[in-house]
Amino acid sequence: KSIKEMRGYWSLVCGVVLSLYFVCAVSSKVQRYDNEPLIEFNITTQQQLELLQEIHESDPSLFDIWSHGSQFVLNKTNQVHITSLRTAVRILQPLNIYYNILIPNIQNLIDTQNDVQSNTTNLADDPVWFNSYHTYESIVAELRRLCNLAPAICKFVSIGNSIDNRQIYTIHLSATSTPSPYKIWLSGGQHAREWISPATVMYLTHNLISNFNSNPQVTSFLNTFEFIITPIINPDGYDYSWTNSRLWRKNRRNNGNNVFGVDLNRN
Repeated sequence: KSIKEMRGYWSLVCGVVLSLYFVCAVSSKVQRYDNEPLIEFNITTQQQLELLQEIHESDPSLFDIWSHGSQFVLNKTNQVHITSLRTAVRILQPLNIYYNILIPNIQNLIDTQNDVQSNTTNLADDPVWFNSYHTYESIVAELRRLCNLAPAICKFVSIGNSIDNRQIYTIHLSATSTPSPYKIWLSGGQHAREWISPATVMYLTHNLISNFNSNPQVTSFLNTFEFIITPIINPDGYDYSWTNSRLWRKNRRNNGNNVFGVDLNRN
C-alpha cells in the first residue's frame, strides 16, 4: 500500500479506538445524587395514594421508595428518595401532603462512606475485616478463607453463574455424620444497594465457623442442621452498586430499549 493509503488506514483505526474509548468512559461514569434528598410523609386519603401511584407509574425516575417495597402505603410513614426538593413541592403540595426532610443531600453520605472505604483493607485475614463493607471479590475471598479453616464441616461451591457470568458462590456447613434433613438457607445481597445484607450473612458465617467446638450452642446447631449460605445472591447488581450507581437495587438483566434490571423478589 502507498504511504497515503496507510495513513488513511491508521487514521480510521485510531478514530475507531478513540470512539470506543469515549463510549466506554461515558457508560462507566459513576452516577451521583447531588442535592437529592430523602424525605418522609404520611398519606392520609385514598385519593392521595392513587394519585401518587399514578405519578410514580408514569415516571418512576421521580421517586425511589425506600420503605414498604415499591409501593406507597396509606396511613403509614413513607420514606422516599426524590430527585429534588423542588420536585417534592411540585408534586406533594397540590395533594396537601406535608413532608419532613430526613437527609437533605444523599450524595454527602455516599461521599463520606467512600472516604471510609478508601481507608480500610480488603485483606481477608485482617482482624478488622468487619469494620467496613467489601466488594464482591473481597467477600468471595473471605468466604473461601473461612471455609478453608474448617474443611471437615465446610464445602465451598458455586451454584451457578449470573447474567454477567459472575459465580454465585455458596458454602454448605454441617458437622453431621450423615446428610442432615434439616436445612437452613441464608442468603444476602438480593437488593444490590443494601450492603448490610451480605455483611450480616458473612458475620453469621464467621461466627458459626470460628465458634464450632468452642461454643456449645453453635456446636449443637452444626451437629443438627446443614447451613447453606450464599452471601451475595445478586453479584452483578452488587458490583454495579460499587462501580456505577450506589443506589442500584436490581440485577443487571438487559430488558431491551436501554432498560436494565429485574427486582429479584418482585419479578
